[in-house]
Amino acid sequence: MNTIKVAVIGTGFGQDVISVFQKLKGAEVVAIAARDEEKTKAVAEKFSVPRYYTDWKNMLDEVDIDLISIQSPNFLHKEMFEYALAKNIHILLDKPAGTTVKEIDEMIEKSKGYEKHIVINHLARFHPYIEFMRDELEKEKLGTVTAIRLAGYLPWLSTGDVDFTWALYEEHGGGIERLYVSHLIDLARFVAGMPDVKSKHIISQVIKDSKFDEQPTGATQFSGQFEFENEISVQLFANYYTQGHKDLEIQIFGTEGIIFYDSINELRVARRAGTPLVKHDIPDPLPDIQVGRSLLSKSMKYLANAYIDLINGDESKINDFCTLEAARDNLGMIL
Repeated sequence: MNTIKVAVIGTGFGQDVISVFQKLKGAEVVAIAARDEEKTKAVAEKFSVPRYYTDWKNMLDEVDIDLISIQSPNFLHKEMFEYALAKNIHILLDKPAGTTVKEIDEMIEKSKGYEKHIVINHLARFHPYIEFMRDELEKEKLGTVTAIRLAGYLPWLSTGDVDFTWALYEEHGGGIERLYVSHLIDLARFVAGMPDVKSKHIISQVIKDSKFDEQPTGATQFSGQFEFENEISVQLFANYYTQGHKDLEIQIFGTEGIIFYDSINELRVARRAGTPLVKHDIPDPLPDIQVGRSLLSKSMKYLANAYIDLINGDESKINDFCTLEAARDNLGMIL
């Protein structure tokens, strides 16, 4: 196995990305870039990354890289992606790929014929729990699946101590749809076999809050009802005002069984009429790498491991990675 040289743009979630790649066999983080020099230097020292930059273009120009992980604000994705294309390197791009469907279409056009791999960071697809759910649906172990419900509870605006960053502004590609609901729609489609949406009803709300002098312009609450082309009814909900409660809930309903997930009870399954939900344990295939607390952040190690294998020629999971086309369709469904 070749050692893949990785560079990372961004020191927010980028720190989880750096941590995972540094611990994976077959990968090495050789450089990081972010605007804040003091923070970037501290992150480089924390994770023993040999080079750090405040100009991401300089990093891409000067460092020998096999894979670039772009974990930057959404409104920068397209520019960074297109610059990376010119370097002929593998790309891991944070969701939702771009800020609009039109923007992602332009990225797809630019990358036609590209010989290296392009992956959108819908990391939860690779979590063992999600792989289990998809397998249950593929093998019809739940009978006819009638409904899927996913809910994200995020306490980001529950206190007055909030850093109003780009993520809260629609004009900067922020809003709860792009930051979080993009994960939910991708998960629902992935476990259900990537169907298109037949019909939908969406309510996106910007909640005005008197405790803030400044107000967000991006949505802070999302509620959506979807009908997939395979007749599955899907409900998605996400809210930034959940006080001390933070969680991702997944519920799948079939005529012969149900699957529930939440961070407290983890994975539970009921397969027969009248029987209660029973915890279903799945061994962690990467127990030595610990990262994050949520299912989403914990999933980074599984995606990164699969991506390193893919770059080294193992295509056994190639169809599990999110493509630009799938990311475009996801975004179109929730905006």
